[in-house]
Amino acid sequence: MLNKENDKLERKDMRLNIVIAAVIICLGVFNWSIAKGTQSSSGRTSEEATYQAYQHFVNGDLLELGGNPQSAAEEYRKALQLNPGLTEARFHLAQLLYRLKDLEGALQQALLLPCDKSEQARLVAMLYGAKQDLSKAKEYYARAVQLDSLDVNSIFALVQLYQRAKQTDSALANLERMARLIPPNSQSHQQVAEYYFQLGRLPEATEQYSRAIELDSANAQAWAGLALVYESQRDSRNALRTYLRLQSLPTSNPMLSQKIIGLYFNLNKLDSARVQAESALTLFPDDLQLKKILGTLYLAQKNYVRAESVFTALSQTNPSDQDVILYLGRIALAKKDYSLAETHFQQVLNLNDSLLEAWFSLAATYLEQKKFDEVEKIRQKCLQKTSDTVSVYVAMGLGYGRAKQYDQAEKYFQQALQLKPSDPSIILALGNLHQQQSQTQEAEEYFLKVLDLQPDNATALNNLGYLWADQGVNLEKSLELIDRALKQEPDNPAFLDSYGWSLYQLGRLSEAEDYLNRAKELLSTDPDVYHHLGDLYFKQGKLKLARQSWQKALELDPDNNKLKEKLGKLK
Repeated sequence: MLNKENDKLERKDMRLNIVIAAVIICLGVFNWSIAKGTQSSSGRTSEEATYQAYQHFVNGDLLELGGNPQSAAEEYRKALQLNPGLTEARFHLAQLLYRLKDLEGALQQALLLPCDKSEQARLVAMLYGAKQDLSKAKEYYARAVQLDSLDVNSIFALVQLYQRAKQTDSALANLERMARLIPPNSQSHQQVAEYYFQLGRLPEATEQYSRAIELDSANAQAWAGLALVYESQRDSRNALRTYLRLQSLPTSNPMLSQKIIGLYFNLNKLDSARVQAESALTLFPDDLQLKKILGTLYLAQKNYVRAESVFTALSQTNPSDQDVILYLGRIALAKKDYSLAETHFQQVLNLNDSLLEAWFSLAATYLEQKKFDEVEKIRQKCLQKTSDTVSVYVAMGLGYGRAKQYDQAEKYFQQALQLKPSDPSIILALGNLHQQQSQTQEAEEYFLKVLDLQPDNATALNNLGYLWADQGVNLEKSLELIDRALKQEPDNPAFLDSYGWSLYQLGRLSEAEDYLNRAKELLSTDPDVYHHLGDLYFKQGKLKLARQSWQKALELDPDNNKLKEKLGKLK
């Protein structure tokens, strides 16, 4: 609830005031009864009961404040026996019974309150909520708000209840109402932002988190929440900037470092990711996960010596760690040391023969050696180890595709599709397989099927747009599709390259150069980006830059005959 500390102070002040007022009233009643000594015996009895009731109430409140709840409850009960209409005593008794975990007794007392004040209705609502009677809880919280339209705590509770009931419109209506009423402090805006985020209202969440940060720039939770909003919007750049700002606060921890490393990696800024990992390990030298991440970054940068050094050291201190041994196998595979790779993958399987990742890695080792019989044996073992047949078929299809065994890849993708005929990821994989073979018509049909199922599938939008751009057809539509993909993932280097290539095909060379260079910055190891830049520079008459770009592309893709032909013509 909002402003819990303020509520506690207000309750304590209120209760002290009630005690003082009660003492004054009691004294007044006592003096008045003395002055009226001639009145009837029944009148005196009623007046004395009122006096005694207030005396028990005051005693109960003092006992409660003194930390003696059981005795306080007895005093409240005595007060109510003498004067059942003493609302303050009943309200305090209901609250106290709840704290004593007597929920039924608390609710019984609370329901006897007139509920003509907001705090009374809110108490009943809270007790119904504790009983998980959410319908009644909503009813009484709504009554509390009717009695006091500024009761932020009841509005906040209604937001929670409507959200739990998946009544999004009602939750939003109350949240917007609360946003107008909350006190101007960072914590309140942060809490409102969290609920907007949970309800999927990201622009409002961004606004509230930003307001919380304006009021308190050291509010780490607000910074973290804002970063999560940016991540949900796939805005990696702003998410990264926000996490870096959070890291500058005295709240640094390994998980935050891992977040930052992951975002750098997603942006293909591998050097920055590696530097962040190395820096994090100086702060958290014993963090196993950070060490593994650093090793994988060395592997991604093809720095096999350092990658092997990291994982070998880890294997000595963690000899049964499956991840460590698995990565040692992958390093050996990347170095084409197939015998060592097989040894490591077999070690993992000896530890856990149900780990599909290890089976698939072993299959990749055999595929590179063209040991297709061994691959088929692994497929059979995988099918025995898991009920997820589709994943096995898809993995086999991807492996055979990388090995350029297209018929086998097609066979396994089709088998997966038979089991899940409307799975967009399988259909997309088939489209990519046919595009890989320059079978443009079949690829186009598969990409269109994906978009029928998922009109906003960013990868399908990009791949179809690129397919058309590469053929020089449907160029305006191609640009539109890739633009839709980029709006979802503005920092995706493959999408930037596709957009630049589409602009190139439209003759918009200056714009194309900007996008292709952005793609190169983010994906400096992709031969297609350099190939496209070479074509662009050649068309602009920048022959030196064209040669440099094509040469770089050929270094990354040494078997590309088209590049060899283009470079030959420049000599």
